[in-house]
Amino acid sequence: MKRIVALAILFTSTYQVAYSQSYGLGNTNPEVFSRFKIPKTELSSLWLNTHLNYNSENDAVLPGNGPNASEFTSVLEADLSPQYLLLEESDNRYLSLNVIASGNTNQQYKQIDDGNFGAPGNLSQSINSLSFTLNGTYRDYDGSGNMFWSVNTYSIFNMSANYGNGSANYPTASYSGAKFQNYNFGLGIGVGKMRNVTAVVSAVRFQQRLKQLNLLKGDLSESTIEDLAQQFYREGYYGDVYVRPDKYFWQNVQNALARDGVSLAGLNQYSDSYLREVPNELRFMRREGAVAGVQLQVDYSNQFQTISPGVWNMAEALYTMGNAYAQYSHQLNLNSQLAFGISLSGGPNIVKDSQMRQQYTGSANVAYDYELTDRIVLAAYDDFGLLFINMADKARSLSDNLGASINYFVEDHISLSASYSWDYFDNENYMAPVRGETIDNSLNVGVTYYINRGFIYE
Repeated sequence: MKRIVALAILFTSTYQVAYSQSYGLGNTNPEVFSRFKIPKTELSSLWLNTHLNYNSENDAVLPGNGPNASEFTSVLEADLSPQYLLLEESDNRYLSLNVIASGNTNQQYKQIDDGNFGAPGNLSQSINSLSFTLNGTYRDYDGSGNMFWSVNTYSIFNMSANYGNGSANYPTASYSGAKFQNYNFGLGIGVGKMRNVTAVVSAVRFQQRLKQLNLLKGDLSESTIEDLAQQFYREGYYGDVYVRPDKYFWQNVQNALARDGVSLAGLNQYSDSYLREVPNELRFMRREGAVAGVQLQVDYSNQFQTISPGVWNMAEALYTMGNAYAQYSHQLNLNSQLAFGISLSGGPNIVKDSQMRQQYTGSANVAYDYELTDRIVLAAYDDFGLLFINMADKARSLSDNLGASINYFVEDHISLSASYSWDYFDNENYMAPVRGETIDNSLNVGVTYYINRGFIYE
């Protein structure tokens, strides 16, 4: 109960402090965030990674230094990892499909001659693994309204096998393997929209820099701001379509500005660089809107493990669960964001022999992000979770994670970070009347390198 009160206090105080800040939008209507429409985007990509490695080693004892012992080892390893991504989105439709497969084989062979009487011994080992992951989401809105229906699925399959065999003085044979699979399917309805409006912040800041460079006297029209925001939204996709993505991106930005009589021609090097910084200077994702819904989920998991021939164990569960959720996120100004969410779900396990007969979960979170400058980002959050398994047995798990962080971006690819978290766990086992309570405090300081550019997605 104390943690729930603390969560409410954190939300209230954060909301009041954040709302006391001004919008910082100049003459731009704050509704520019809620009016933003996701541009129609279609993207598909296929990656293929492969690796092949062979290594051999021969060790021998030189004559006169003992028995003529020798050992020869060879290792062959290969893997193949294809990945496919499909993304189709607009303001009224969203389709995302991500498929990742991976296969790996490791073949080891060893020949041992210890110099004693008898034939040399051979040892061979084969280690193979296969994994497959599919993550898909589809959401469709009813015309231009806020009602939608959605389908989502998540599937994961992992399998590994280890074979061993020997001969002569090393007559060993072994086998071990494991298989894990989890399939989740959900169908739901809801109301509301949650949009990624990071590009809108970029468009408003771009307008401000045009004014600072005396390229713009008043404000851009609302249609131009919205067009600029859509161009900034697509900016990350240009590299998947064009050989020279930067050229075509800025051509489209210029075409959007031309409707308000603004030209970027003839800029000096400083002015040009000052404007080009805008798409890359934001440091965390901005979301605007509210969404709520209910969903029916079916979740099946199966874990099978073989330790040796005839010795194995298996655990499986098939849950049918109902889920209700609500999320809210709001841009308090150009630099700060407040978000919170709540989720409730529960249902029975259909598998009769399972020890976990039902499961009920509840979670809530609140977060506040503030961009002090284009180099410093502050964040505070509180995540609360409550899990019940087998209600009649009073088995439960309660957790609360309260934390704060600061990121200082030395440059676009490197940031110095410091974070503190307070973690509370209160668990009661459903298999035995055992209760445990844990409080963890952690402080982390580190350096992060970003391959593309420094950006905090969550």
